[in-house]
Amino acid sequence: MYLIAGATANGSSGTFDFQNIPQTYKHLELRIVCRSSTGTSGTNMPAQFNGDTGSNYSGHYLAGNGTSTFGSNFPGQNVTSFNYGWAAGNNDTANMFGASIALIPDYTSTSKRKTVKILNVNPAYTLIGVWGGVWQSTAAINRVVFSCGTIAANSTAYLYGIADNPIATGA
Repeated sequence: MYLIAGATANGSSGTFDFQNIPQTYKHLELRIVCRSSTGTSGTNMPAQFNGDTGSNYSGHYLAGNGTSTFGSNFPGQNVTSFNYGWAAGNNDTANMFGASIALIPDYTSTSKRKTVKILNVNPAYTLIGVWGGVWQSTAAINRVVFSCGTIAANSTAYLYGIADNPIATGA
């Protein structure tokens, strides 16, 4: 894996915006640790590709809290963003953050729709969940915009590129 970009919020940010993503890798991985300074526990963490705000995203999730499981279309079908999980909110214990790892395979392909596989944990909300989604576009991804309400100080996001054959390249 190769670090493409990283950012740490200072408490006044509304989004993490990764632009001009190089097209030299096979896959992308987005790692997010986020807390909303305005939302409650379980604040959605939406993301969009290439500035697409149309109803071109769909996805499902399955989550559990240690005593029960639940799942659904989330945030629904044909919506304007993916949900990367749930962030901790301003009503949660101080310094508690939600975290997600998202894999975006074949992000440079122009012959297939883009899929996303996400693992999210939120200790404030006592949840762990998995998400899967599709961006209904065959465009290569060159921008990812992510938010969780108003992003609290010390929230971080890192974007990595994964080589076609990481073993052969030492990545």
